[in-house]
Order: sequence, then C-alpha cells, then structure tokens
Amino acid sequence: MKKTFLIQFVQTGVCVPFLALLWLLPCGGLKAQGDSTDRDFRLSCPSTWTRYNSLTAENSIVRSNNMNHVAYMQEKETSIGNIRHTFIVRRYGQTYEMAFSTNLSQDKIHKVIVTDMRLFEDTCYFCGRVKCQPTGSGPDTRGFVGRFVTTGMKDSSWALEYYVVDSTSRLDRLAISRANGYPLLISAIGERYFTGKPCIVELENNGSSVWKIAHDTITNADNLVFSDIMTIRDSITLLAQYACVNDNPPFSNEYDYNHQMFLLDRFSLRGCRATYISWPCHMALYYLGIVDGRYFHHDRTPMRLFHINDHNNEFGVAFGVEEENDIHGGVRLFTFHHAWRYDRSIYFRAGINPEIVEIGNMYKSDTLYALSKDDVHPDGVINILSMSASNYIYKLRSYQYPFTYNSLTQKFAGSHISISGDDNTLKFQLFDQHVYNPSWPTCFQRNVNEYETFSAGLAEGQYMGWWFSDKKDFKWEKAIVDYIQVEPTVICEECN
Repeated sequence: MKKTFLIQFVQTGVCVPFLALLWLLPCGGLKAQGDSTDRDFRLSCPSTWTRYNSLTAENSIVRSNNMNHVAYMQEKETSIGNIRHTFIVRRYGQTYEMAFSTNLSQDKIHKVIVTDMRLFEDTCYFCGRVKCQPTGSGPDTRGFVGRFVTTGMKDSSWALEYYVVDSTSRLDRLAISRANGYPLLISAIGERYFTGKPCIVELENNGSSVWKIAHDTITNADNLVFSDIMTIRDSITLLAQYACVNDNPPFSNEYDYNHQMFLLDRFSLRGCRATYISWPCHMALYYLGIVDGRYFHHDRTPMRLFHINDHNNEFGVAFGVEEENDIHGGVRLFTFHHAWRYDRSIYFRAGINPEIVEIGNMYKSDTLYALSKDDVHPDGVINILSMSASNYIYKLRSYQYPFTYNSLTQKFAGSHISISGDDNTLKFQLFDQHVYNPSWPTCFQRNVNEYETFSAGLAEGQYMGWWFSDKKDFKWEKAIVDYIQVEPTVICEECN
C-alpha cells in the first residue's frame, strides 16, 4: 500500500539482487538498547517525510535513544538579533509531541549557537558557544553546556538549564558517562579562552544539586585540535588532529604531512583526569601513506567517531579526504577494537571537499548510516552501508526538491533512521527511513555505489602533557521557556 500526500515523488531507485546482502537483519528491526532490557520497535511504513509548517530552522540536530526522540532547531530572530532555540520531544510509544522554545537570553549573552546534543537516559544535554560583550582582547565567545529532563519538561517540574563556561572560548562536542558507583560526568571538548589550547571540560554531578567543574588541557601541543569525543560501553574515546599550515596537495611545495595524521586517546568512564592522574599520557598517532589508494585530509577537516557492533566495544573514525589528482574526493572509515590498531579501513568516493557531518550505526550491528556533504551535494546525502556483508553503499537523496540535511540518528534504537533538515523556505523537516530493505518504497531517490577496502594499520605513541585544574562548584542558570504548538504535515508516506 502506498499513500502520497500533496507531493508524489518520482523514484529513480537502483535495486540489485546482491545488495540484499547488506540487509541481514529481519524486517522487524533490531533490539533496542535499554537500561535493563531489550525490546523491539516497529513502524508501519518504511519511509515518511513530515514538514513542520510553523517552524523554521537555519540548523537542526536530531537525537534518539530507547526512551526519547528529540529534535532541535535554531532560528535567528532578526528583529532583536538573538537566536531562538526550539526542541520537539517525543517519548517512546507515544504519538504526542511536546514542543518548547527559548532564546537563553541574559544581559551578558547576545547569541547562542548549539553545536552538539546527546541523550542519556531521560535527559537531553547540549553544548556550543555564546557571543558575549567584546573585551578588546581574546575571543568574544565562550563555551556553554545545557540540559533538560524530558519528563520534567512535560509536567513543568524541571527547567531547561545552562551554564556558561567562561574559561573556554567554545565547546564543540560532548559525551555523557557514568561509571558504576560514580557520579554522572559530562565531558565536553573545545578550546581554552585566550590561549586557544585544546581542552576537555568535565562537569560532574556529585548529588541531586551539587555540580563541580574542572578542565583538562594539553600543554605541549600548540597545533593540536580536539575533533570529537564519544562514550562507548567501557570508556570515553577522544579523536584529535594536528592543524595544518596550509592546504597544499601532496608533492607540492611546503606540503604539510599533518594532512595524513589523526590521533586517538581513551579514558575510563570516570573521565580523563581520573584516568591519567597516575598513568603515563600517550595518544595513538596514525600516519597514513599517500600511495596505494591512501588519501589526505584538509586542515581541521571535520572528523567523527561512531559506534559499531556495540556489545563488542568496537568503534570507528570517519573523515573526508581528497585524492592525489585533486579531481575526486571521498570518505575514509576506520574500525577499531582498541586505540592502537585499526582492524580495517574502507574508502568510498564523493565530490571534492567532502565532509562527514554525522555518522552512526544501527544498534548491535556494523550497518552504518552517515550524512556527508561535498561540492556535488552541498546540501547533503545519506549513505548507508555494511562493513561486512558486501562492498556496496546505498545513497539517499532528493534531487527533485531542494532540501538541506542537517543531522540523523537511529530512531528509538529501532530499524529506522530519523533525518532532520529544512527546505528552501527554511521550513523544518523530519524524514523517517527504514534501513534494512532497499527494495521497499521510499520518499528518497536512491543509488548504489561500491567502496574499496584496505588492510589494518598500527599506531605510534605520541606523548602528551596533560594539566588538570582543581574542581570547583558551579550552579546552572534557568532559562525562560515558552511551550508551543507544532503543526506537522505528512508530505510523503511510502508504505508496503
């Protein structure tokens, strides 16, 4: 059965029999990751496109776990220069959506940019940067962290809270962890204010209302950049790179070999400072050769961590690269059991100047979904592939209608992914797509390409000098929140 609302897509799908090897799991979906139990989550239609007529978004983020689905969007309020932040929350098993907005506005804050968002149990955490009054020296931005409890926001028993970290100029990505018997920990990466040195800000909940903050800074590497941070079941993983002095291609004058490097570090769930207080500090440094199909990345190219085969504590690294002839670009993926050896690497082609925006895996599997952008697809393309079943990658894109894709996530840890974006009028959009059967109908157009596979590689040890500040108490600020009504309209729904 197929239902179409307002707009009917012309599908240009490519379906080949052996592509079915990518989709090894049953159509009912994967078991969802829960606090103590696993369960199934199924949706009736494999593909749905919903537009929120009353909401506009210049950027958006979507996250999901086994309890909540949260969509975030930011919109500039041109009349006063602030940015409006809107959250839409849906609980597992419910069709009702709760929505609220805020501008996080205080006298000292003029503009807030959210750069990352994470769900941990029933709480949503986010981070970014705020534009403050210029001081005449140093950056005029500061890092910040925010949070809200989804059930508490629904019955107004909790508030949306935030904290401006004045000792940082920005906070880009965050990870949430809690070791057995220890407090909840927020680990946010960014840069120290004024010095520009990379840092991890650790915010620790030592009781219902007691929070402490500390800073972990690397002092012996002025050109080091922290790229991403992620919690895996047994640890926190940090991804880093060296800044390059130029973007000259290989074999050119003054080529910078930092284009071929990335670094990894891993801490216990208690955080960096708890891990390294009595241990030597070495990061795993990977140096990629130029020859034999190995390619280089640009200066400060966005690099992302991702989960894979969650129960085995595996993880991966992804980033965009250029080929030596500078005609094509592509994406490199590396998979790891530990930080000091990648087990496998793959490469699939893309346009020039490729960028991995976000990447994740379907729970307990090595099936990956990634949002990438390049010169050919500046508004984004969704890539789905298996790291073990075959060498084929499944690409989703709407060529008939102009959309910008901003973020994606596995939906309620089920068999669907959720994709956020906006159209050419900046109306907020959510797309829902089943992953495991390419022959099912879809609101996207789809194409199939191949990827290349490379062998394993080993890391070298790179000594890093960490400095740890003392912990100090801090208190969250409460934001003023307006509850709003949303107007979702189903534009396309493709059903079996």
